[in-house]
Amino acid sequence: MVSKLSSDEVLSFLIIVSVILISARVLGELFRKFKQPAVIGEILAGILLGPSLLGTVSPHLFESIFTAQKDVPYKAFDGLANIGIILLMFIAGFEVDLKMIRKQGKQAASISLLGLIFPFALGFLTVWFFYDRIFSAPAGISLTIPAMFFGTALSITALSVIAKILLDLNILRSKIGNLVLTAAMIDDFLGWILFSIIMQLMKPTGDSALWSVSMVLVYTVFYSYNRKMDC
Repeated sequence: MVSKLSSDEVLSFLIIVSVILISARVLGELFRKFKQPAVIGEILAGILLGPSLLGTVSPHLFESIFTAQKDVPYKAFDGLANIGIILLMFIAGFEVDLKMIRKQGKQAASISLLGLIFPFALGFLTVWFFYDRIFSAPAGISLTIPAMFFGTALSITALSVIAKILLDLNILRSKIGNLVLTAAMIDDFLGWILFSIIMQLMKPTGDSALWSVSMVLVYTVFYSYNRKMDC
């Protein structure tokens, strides 16, 4: 059942949207003057206004802006933000040259694998050797799954941010832009498969992990083969 927002909740929603859009616009233009992608300033605006900084330095101000009406306006804004991400990826998809992606497949795959292996190894080894210093864990706990989780978390890329950076720099349709985006897509694909395996292993019965991954791989091979036949 969908309920309408009250007048106070609508006002709070508009305040949230205004504060975030104005901050993102100002910092985005500031970074653009220094010949940097505007998305860097927009991300910085989110960090400044988020719980990490504003919520820590001035929690009352943070609550008065974002959670004054029992989180309802913030949830509405979160839904609007998710729609924005979907539209961004939709626009980026229109700009991608599929013929160039097919030509650069091997290069993108090698770049993606290296971009996956090094962050995963760094996250895995960090947790494996420093877990006891960072977290309070009972003796004898298995570190394999936590180490794999942190390694995978470092390996998965922010595809929407990469697409926005390429759009800001106006190089998405270029050879290097398509190569970067293709490598990021392959990286995300492999990373999320690995993440699904870890989530299955975290359950008491992790027998379905192999089945889930097998279905994804079979679908991928079948889809790729059909695309090749169509070409």
